[in-house]
Amino acid sequence: MPDSSQEAHKRWLRIARELATLDDVVEQLLSRHARTDDGLCACCTRPGRGTPMLPWPCSLYSLARTAQVLRDSRHGPGGPA
Repeated sequence: MPDSSQEAHKRWLRIARELATLDDVVEQLLSRHARTDDGLCACCTRPGRGTPMLPWPCSLYSLARTAQVLRDSRHGPGGPA
């Protein structure tokens, strides 16, 4: 039986919270999964070809961005405590 969208959202947030503890990984994902001029993800490429193929923002960028927001909300506007 497929997960409900609420369960999928909870799972997404659990993964993002874990990722939020890895600052360097979050930053690398955000920088590598950048938008190309034609609106694709620069890092999600066609297998064997290396050419971008997925629309941006891809799921990895979105997950890293969620992790970044969660991390920043814990630290508040002044940065890490």
